[in-house]
Amino acid sequence: MKPLLIELLEQEQVHLGQAQADSERSQPTLQEPILQEYVLREQLAAEIAPLVHEQLINQIRVWGDRDRLHISPTAATVNTLFNTASGQITIGDHSFTGHNVSLLTGSHDIHKQGLARMTDYPTQGRDIVIGQGVWIGSNATVLGPCTIGDHAVVAAGAVVLAGTVVPEGAIVAGVPAKVIRIIDVEVD
Repeated sequence: MKPLLIELLEQEQVHLGQAQADSERSQPTLQEPILQEYVLREQLAAEIAPLVHEQLINQIRVWGDRDRLHISPTAATVNTLFNTASGQITIGDHSFTGHNVSLLTGSHDIHKQGLARMTDYPTQGRDIVIGQGVWIGSNATVLGPCTIGDHAVVAAGAVVLAGTVVPEGAIVAGVPAKVIRIIDVEVD
């Protein structure tokens, strides 16, 4: 059984061939390598695209030691980058992230130059602690050391700077992130 796309192309080819029988131009046929390659690529793309999309959405990336990453079994992250090169990252119960969140313990010394700037970085002391029930919006960046209190919200696109302590129940937004509101938290 031929794939539907090939059948449709062949039918269209017959139709075009009849309509342009007098034409000096010849229509491409499925036997021509360029058309065959195009059809195969389109079929492959249609089958693979959903799988690749699903992998990218659910993919987390860890730059550094995975043993420094502690995610509660009830927490949820999607395509999040965890940089544990300079400290530990802890995520509490029922906390979750939007897409493309970066949690970065690593840093580089702006006063150094060249190779030293690239390779000399702290290996500890820049921990990120995320409490329970925290929501970190898409495209937010959190720089360690940092603590985000229980039930806080980090707005999409916010940059939480190193040394920040986000209070419990706070909503932070902006670059750099600042408290814009404290919410009454309903605890289950």
